[in-house]
Amino acid sequence: LGAKVALVEKHKLGGDCLWYGCVPSKSLIKSARIAYELRNADHWALAPADPQPDLARVMERVRGVIAGIEPFDSPERFRGLGVDVIFGEGRFVAPDAFEVGGRRLTAKTFVIATGSRPAVPPIPGIEDVPYLTNETVFDLREQVRRKHDRGAERVDRLLVGILLPARNHLDRNGVVAAFLDAVFLLVAAPVR
Repeated sequence: LGAKVALVEKHKLGGDCLWYGCVPSKSLIKSARIAYELRNADHWALAPADPQPDLARVMERVRGVIAGIEPFDSPERFRGLGVDVIFGEGRFVAPDAFEVGGRRLTAKTFVIATGSRPAVPPIPGIEDVPYLTNETVFDLREQVRRKHDRGAERVDRLLVGILLPARNHLDRNGVVAAFLDAVFLLVAAPVR
């Protein structure tokens, strides 16, 4: 089409989907799903197995999936396609002008895709307890210890639902429930 394209990125190319949302969550869900199916293999007339998930290995697999996709979102790929990739934080200085890193970009049309950041709710004392967001949960390498009692899982899901505000990308197609199931299957170990 002959149009010039500039892509301005403040953090990492690939955005939330690659680093904190779609890709890692679905990778974690897949591991949890396989563990679930092994435990419930009798539904398919097979002998059930009790897998013992190693969270560090599962999360390294998640990182591997991200690493396999990342080259498709790399600056080199986009530059090879003729896109001017600029890292930095910019601002509009006129209806047809955007400044970033000392450069002034002008255009008739701009597309703004801001992504998201986790919004930690203003709960008194939250700063005094460890909590997870969509940007930190995939860094876990050890199971989170939690008190095990009747109804604890439902309460834990509610708390993680509040404290893991992945905003837009995890709410699509019922992924939140599946993601939380995966997190608790692989991450939360009952304290005995």
